[in-house]
Amino acid sequence: MNDLAFVKKYMESPLIAFSCSVLVMLSGLPGSGKTYFSRQLAKSISITLLESDFIRKTLVPQPVYTGAENARVFRTSYALAEELLTKGMPVLFDATNLVRRNRKRLYKIATTTKAKLIILEMSAPEQVIVQRLGQRIEELSPRNYSDADISVYRRLSATAQPILRDHLTVSTDQDIMPAVDALAKDIARRIGSPLPGNG
Repeated sequence: MNDLAFVKKYMESPLIAFSCSVLVMLSGLPGSGKTYFSRQLAKSISITLLESDFIRKTLVPQPVYTGAENARVFRTSYALAEELLTKGMPVLFDATNLVRRNRKRLYKIATTTKAKLIILEMSAPEQVIVQRLGQRIEELSPRNYSDADISVYRRLSATAQPILRDHLTVSTDQDIMPAVDALAKDIARRIGSPLPGNG
């Protein structure tokens, strides 16, 4: 069984397909609130979450974060995103996406599948991120698939490249629900799907 088929075994069943699709690309450092935001959005709109940390732990239960491992994880992640988008299924891609090379791969997938691309940059003050990363290690939640700590945060922060395309910035140290609700409405409008309670 190849990696793509293997990961699909452990994912929730893809949701409803539409005649047009949307790719939401999150970008942000570890602890910036990407995964929390994406899970809140999934409560409001029919969208498949592709979390790179989940895909990594599914493929490699004890990851070592080598270049070869990273290539395997993202090769699978990109293939899954392209497959779902081609079928008309909205996708949220949750990964750091801090360097232009990685973002360009997603730009190409959106173009190839004719999906509307929405880019969100997640941010929070460093002191908030440090606190979150510490809590993440202490709590050991079964739904927390990230191994990133403050050393990883600082290493990635030093190599992050600014997003040059139009994008929205979400400050996750504030109430994120207005941004979640606005994005859910935008996606619903684009794919022609009513929000829960509005159909």
